[in-house]
Amino acid sequence: MTIPNPAPLLLRSILAILGSLFFAALAVAEPIRAFFIGHSLMSDIPSMTRGLAMADGETEFSFRHQDIPGAPLRWQWQEKERESTFEPRFGGRYHLHLPQETYTHLIVTDSVPRGGEQLEAETVDYLGRFLAFAREHNPEVRVYYYETWHHLTSGTPDNSEYDTASPRRHLRWRQRLDADRAMWEDIVRRVNEAHPGAHPVRIIPGGQVLAAVHDAIEAGDIPEWSSINNIFGDEIHTNHYGKFIVALCHYAVLTGRSPVGLSGEIRDVWGNSYWDRRTWDGNTYPALRPETVRAVQKIVARVVFSADRN
Repeated sequence: MTIPNPAPLLLRSILAILGSLFFAALAVAEPIRAFFIGHSLMSDIPSMTRGLAMADGETEFSFRHQDIPGAPLRWQWQEKERESTFEPRFGGRYHLHLPQETYTHLIVTDSVPRGGEQLEAETVDYLGRFLAFAREHNPEVRVYYYETWHHLTSGTPDNSEYDTASPRRHLRWRQRLDADRAMWEDIVRRVNEAHPGAHPVRIIPGGQVLAAVHDAIEAGDIPEWSSINNIFGDEIHTNHYGKFIVALCHYAVLTGRSPVGLSGEIRDVWGNSYWDRRTWDGNTYPALRPETVRAVQKIVARVVFSADRN
């Protein structure tokens, strides 16, 4: 009896495996068509996230942004025609654009201060409404709740006059980020229980990332900055450095890829750099040191992909 030579079969198997790996390497990530709904704590984030995605060479990223200054989700839902000065080419209104265009991702955030039974129930209600509306027009849409933060003055006599409902308003900013995490996670859990679907709502942990950056600064691990104030423009709004960090967080969550190794150079929708030029907020931001870029990228990757979060 002649015993078949196994070499040709083995060779074909190896070639098949190599071929599949080759084409997998060439494969381009699915395009992301994102619709953002938010206020000033989302300012520049869609554009920066797009810049990061386009720069990675793998992701096609387009977006529209429903921007109503200071708006809770209730206003975003009920008063969607409120005046906005956002660029029309990228601006949007959920009731017009979600039905007309197929969006793969919906990212929403609520106003702050937030906390207390009534305000948390309101967020659950309106996040659920946006989720159901988006799924009505694309059952496969992926929906994300962007976790923000409270005023840097939290827990001090100078805290926001509107921060009256949260039982955690007495905590200082860094402590409050830890304490508020359970609130954000409970809001998303309640929405997912009430609205089961193909893809549950996930959190974009902006506040948790800033907490980790704060700790790194305090530990001396980011020498370029001496205080969390270096990445804030005032007591609540991040400056372009802080926005860059939050955009890295959005990139990691939306693409599922680590931001470590991405270029620190980031451009807006018009192709202009965010660094070393006068920006719309009237300031000029020198480009970050390469070691700072890598440090914040590693922090974002650690927070986003941590075992307890996934």
